[in-house]
Amino acid sequence: MRVFITSTAYRGDLAAAGQAADGLAGGDKLCNRAAQASLKGGTWKAWLSSSSSSSLSRLQDVGPWYQERYDGTVVRTFNNAANLSTAPLVPLVYDENGANMSGVPYWTGTSTGGGASGDSCNGFMSSSSIYQGTTGTSGPPTAGWTDSSWHYCDGSMRLLCFEQ
Repeated sequence: MRVFITSTAYRGDLAAAGQAADGLAGGDKLCNRAAQASLKGGTWKAWLSSSSSSSLSRLQDVGPWYQERYDGTVVRTFNNAANLSTAPLVPLVYDENGANMSGVPYWTGTSTGGGASGDSCNGFMSSSSIYQGTTGTSGPPTAGWTDSSWHYCDGSMRLLCFEQ
């Protein structure tokens, strides 16, 4: 299975961006679109939490997950779902095209360990600056991969996508 960061950034209303009924489904649609555009195929889920669902509970334990670099080299990033509650094995940095995206934030709504953080842009259904969302940051394999900061929802962040 594969994992990537989207090359495109989105404001906090992922429901609208993905043309879906709710923010988590919108994030999933955006991940699937990015994968299809890069000819990856497969079925994808965004690493997103809301008050009704955690990132960890949304993913099937179908690992290990790998990143693909631009030259086709694959890098094992997570062994299994239990590994998702800790830190990646290697830096999490590649987008769907294999380009290095080190240091970029992406929406998660997820605290360290994989549970909902409580900050999810109103379930990823708002791009208003009155809401905020938890973000992870690509780069070193630390707990910050899923919970490094927060941003107001009118800002644009990428998504982290896991193949299912």
